Amino acid sequence: MKRQHDLARRAGELTARLAAAGLFNRDHKPSNIIVEHERPGAPKSPGLVLIDTAGVTRLGARRPERMLFNLVVEFVGTRTLPRRTLLMRALRAYLDHANGSTRGTPRAVWDEVERLLAEHGDPTPKDDPLQY
Repeated sequence: MKRQHDLARRAGELTARLAAAGLFNRDHKPSNIIVEHERPGAPKSPGLVLIDTAGVTRLGARRPERMLFNLVVEFVGTRTLPRRTLLMRALRAYLDHANGSTRGTPRAVWDEVERLLAEHGDPTPKDDPLQY
């Protein structure tokens, strides 16, 4: 269980680091993120690494919360949505590390993610990452 919380926290931190750097990943989904191999002497908590950076551009006028939506929509579309506790762990880590790139309360940010989900339509991915 602790590992799940560590990974959720790392996902939130990764998203916040992108936003704080003024970057936006239009394809910021779980299947484009891998768990870094644990090495001797490395931190016990695994790091996360983007494996598809083709969608990374300047943040510009885009809302960084859209990247949180992108993390969640693939889980919804593959019917693998993590427990709410893990989603909130990622959200809290994101807000703790966003360095002012996101404004609002945790509830307001999560409401924005849910609004985007409601407006999205069918969340089924074109390429099912579970088939590879």
